[in-house]
Parts: sequence; C-alpha cells; structure tokens
Amino acid sequence: MTYLADYELLDWLGPGNHGDWWLARPPARLGVSDDVVAIKALWRDASDLDFDRMARELRLLSSVASPYLVTLLEAGESSGRLFYVRTHHPDGSLETAGLAAERQRSAMVSAALGAHALHENGIVHRDIKPDNVLLTATGAVLSELGLAQLLDPGMTTGIGPVGAIEYVAPEVALGERGTALSDVWALGVTLHRVLSGVSIYGANPPDNVLEGFRRVTGGLWELSTDLDPSDRALITSCLDKNPASRLPSAAAFADQLQGVAP
Repeated sequence: MTYLADYELLDWLGPGNHGDWWLARPPARLGVSDDVVAIKALWRDASDLDFDRMARELRLLSSVASPYLVTLLEAGESSGRLFYVRTHHPDGSLETAGLAAERQRSAMVSAALGAHALHENGIVHRDIKPDNVLLTATGAVLSELGLAQLLDPGMTTGIGPVGAIEYVAPEVALGERGTALSDVWALGVTLHRVLSGVSIYGANPPDNVLEGFRRVTGGLWELSTDLDPSDRALITSCLDKNPASRLPSAAAFADQLQGVAP
C-alpha cells in the first residue's frame, strides 16, 4: 500500500495544475462519511511559506458557503510535498464525453453560481474551464480553487500561474489582475467549448504561450457556426475585449443560460 501522510492512495486520477490527483481512503480522524476522497499532491517541494499561503487561501475558499463549490476537507504537508483534499466526484467533469445537452447546461449554471458565490466574497477563481466543473447528481460544483486570488488590489495570493491560455481573458494575458469579469470571460469560453466541442480559437487552439498570447490579446476568436443563435448571443456577451462591456456578473450568466432554450 502507498500512503501520503495518513491517506491510503488507491488509484491515480490524473494530472491537475501543478500536481497529481489521487483517489484515496481517508483516515478515520478526518470524520467524513465518504469511503474515498480526492487528494492533490503538488509536484514540487514546498517551504513553510508555501504551506502557509496555500492553507490561508484554502481556509478562505472553504469559508464560502455554496452548494456549487467543491467541499475542501484538509490541507497538509508530507515529506516536503504539499497536498490538499476534497470530496470525490465519480461522475467526472464537463470534459466527460457524451453528456446530454441538458446536463451540460445544468452544470454550467451551477459553475456560474459557484463563481458568483466566490465573487460575492471577494475571490476570483481564475481557472474556470471544463475539467474544473465536476458533475453531481443535480448539476455541478466548481473545483480546482487553489489558483484563486483576492479581489483586493492590495493582496495577491495563489499557488500557481493562470490556467490554460484558451480560457484567459485578454486583460489578464496582458498582466492585469483577474477580476469577476475575467471569470465571466472564462464562463463564456467554457460554454462554447462544452456546446460546440471546439475552442473559440478554432479547431486548432494555440499550443504554445506566444501563439496563445497573440490570439487572446488580438481578439482572434470566432464562434462555431453550429451554435444556436441564443447561445451565440450569450457567449458573445461574455467576450467583449473591454471588461466593462461584458455581461455584468456570473449570476447574470446563470440567469440567461437558464432562460436559453435547449
């Protein structure tokens, strides 16, 4: 048997940002009813400062009460490796193939409501994309929150860089801080990817940072012609290069998506 701290590692679930996800059996001391949990072990060794920063951010995130956010259970360190633990969602994410359109929309509404809950508490997610929307029986929860940053300009937290360039808003690519409106951009891009199966940058999305930067900052995106007009209108409202001209909130995104006919 292989252990990380006092968690028994059962199976490798795959890579995430800066670490690997494992299916694990939780120790009795955790006091959870679930037989298994998901544990993320970061790839690099960590200092005490790294641990304090991650623990502070995860405590902040776990303090946000919302049924649309993943439940964080613990953060720790073992032999120099940072890890954190969340509930396990066996149905997968919005990257799961073959999902019905109704389930895709329901999950996107949940993700937007989860983002809104963060925004109401001064937190930006900064990494909204299909594989960070975990499916539940009734919708989804927004996950992979370790890259979030505070909206307060005087404080920046986080344990890694911004995620996949495909989902990054132009102002963030240019070095500005992420905001609630950059998360709205990512919600629009994610909805496009989920409904159409392709990137807003075409069948061949950028495969390196420089090309991605050129396309993002140059506004070189184009929506799929297969989208329903109402979906196109909603996605377009998220993708204005000027953040102030975008759909005003993640809550507004959820409201409009609920009103869009499948």
